[in-house]
This record gives sequence, structure tokens and C-alpha cells, in this order.
Amino acid sequence: MKLSDIAECIGGILHGDGSVEISAVASLEDATCGSISLLASKKHTDKLLQSKASAFILPAGLSCEKAPFISCENPMVAFAKVIRLFHPLPSPKGIDEDAVIEKDVKSGQDMTIYANAFVGEGAILGDRVSLYPGVYVGAGVTIGDDTILCPNVVINDGSEVGKRVVINAGTIVGGEGYGFVWDGTKHLKIPQVGKVVIGDDVEIGANCAIDRATLGKTEIKKGTKIDNFVHIAHNCTVGENTLIVAQTGLSGSVEIGNNVILSGQIAVSDHLKIGDGAIVAGKSGVTKNIEAGAKVGGFPTRPIMEWKRIQKSLEKLPEIRKTVDSLCKKIQKIEDEESNNA
Repeated sequence: MKLSDIAECIGGILHGDGSVEISAVASLEDATCGSISLLASKKHTDKLLQSKASAFILPAGLSCEKAPFISCENPMVAFAKVIRLFHPLPSPKGIDEDAVIEKDVKSGQDMTIYANAFVGEGAILGDRVSLYPGVYVGAGVTIGDDTILCPNVVINDGSEVGKRVVINAGTIVGGEGYGFVWDGTKHLKIPQVGKVVIGDDVEIGANCAIDRATLGKTEIKKGTKIDNFVHIAHNCTVGENTLIVAQTGLSGSVEIGNNVILSGQIAVSDHLKIGDGAIVAGKSGVTKNIEAGAKVGGFPTRPIMEWKRIQKSLEKLPEIRKTVDSLCKKIQKIEDEESNNA
């Protein structure tokens, strides 16, 4: 593909020879002749100078004398588009004869259903849906257009999955919520008869668990991106365009706003609310509501700068302890001398 064609596809401004042929996309370090690479920030200019790429994508305002380049207002977005140009999604492959499709299933056009996938009675599948081997789609499930379910994903009965959703391998959507009540002699299960609703353009990593509601719904709203190994309990609501990083767990009935960032290994207690635009640092324990726009960290959570000061102080504890021990010895010596002179 000519560099000029790439510039047109991504809406960038071409500088230099547009006839250069590009056959691959690569990092600055791994690029070879025929590759196009990204310089996302000028702090990595030294890597660009050493790179063997034939062309570059640069932020607007930066230039390069060693090779032609495309300048873009948002180079990361442009680079994502270039990667897709050279690594397009697979073409539809139809329905494998070893897939199991139960009765009354409504199927869209140009679908791909691999061997050993299962689609339950009354499910509705949109156009260009891809179900990889081992996928289980329960009865009455709705899956929107262009959604991809990777190997061994489970979508339990009655769940709703929107358009352009990607769910990675091993994730279970609509499993039973963790609901029990003590009846005086044992823990009695509370039937979990609700559902899960996943909005458009949501992406969910591998080996996640999103539990169905006790009653009503557990909801992940449009544009949200969830990393691997995340647990979202029954009756939670996660707002639009929120990021949840790996190994985070939400207890039951948590409400997360729009554009929130939950960093890795966060635990959120039940029935709490985290407001729009809040950011929670990794390894935090959320035990109270968090206001919109707040930046917090620690256990229990506190304003991020206060938490950082505490962390810095903790690093000095051994030194502080030595100082305190030394002062205590000096005080004891003074007291002993005063006692002897009395």
C-alpha cells in the first residue's frame, strides 16, 4: 500500500514521498524496510533516529528528515487505524456443521459460528456475529451486529449483548449472583432471576465474570472497556466509557458513573456510588461513596495527594524509628542523671 493511500485513509497530512510502498506496521525498535511506525511523543525521538522504518506517523508539529511521515492531531488513533488496515478482521465463514443451533433461533447475515459453539432456543443473533469454538449462548439471548465472542465465552439465558461488542476467551456473562441469607441453620440461596445487559461498543477481557441480577439487571453501558480477570457482581451498573483495569472487583449493587477509571486490583464494597469522571488508584479499597471528578487512592480511599504523602512517609518509617529510639535513649539518660543528682 502506498504511503499516500494510508494518509488518505487515516486523515493525516503527508510529508515527503507518498509513493513509498508500505507492507507492514511495526514498533520503532522492530521496524524494517517497508514498515510504518509511530512516534507518539517527542521524548522517544532517539528511537526514531535509530529506527529502520520506511515511514512514520508523528504528532502534529513534529517533523522527520530521515523518511517521509504523516502528521496527525491524534497519532495514537491514527496508528490504531493503520494497524487495522494491515490486520483486517476475518471474513465471514458461515456456520460450521458441528455447531449446535437450537430451534427458533433468529440469525443475521454473514455470520461465523465455529465448531462446538452452542446457541440456545429463541436466541437472536445480529449480522456479522462471530461465535468462536466452545461459545455458549443461552436461551433467549440477544446479540447485536458485529459482535465477537471469543473461545469458551458463556452468555447465559436472557442476557442482552449490544453491537460491536468484543468478549474475550473464558468470560462468563450472566452467571448466578452471590446471594445468600442465613435462615438460622444454614446459608439459603436467594434465587438470582435477573439478567445482564451489555451496551454497544463494550469490550471485555479474558476470564471475567459479570453476574446476573437478583431481580432486574446488571448493566454495562456503551463504550466501557473492561480488562482481564474483573468481577462485576449482581445488580451493578457501570456507566458509559468507563475503564476497569485487571483484577478489580465490584460487590453487589455498586453504581459506577460515566468516564470513570478504576485502576488494577481495586475492591469496591457493596451499594456504593462512584461519580462521573472519578479516578481510583490501583490496589485501593473503596468503602464509601466517591464524588464525581475525585481522584482517590489507598485503603480506605482518600484524596490522591494525601494518599501519596502517606505513602512517602511510610518509606521513611525505618529512619524515623531509629531517630525516635535515639531520642528516647537520650531522654532516658537525662532523666537518669537528674535522678542521681537529686
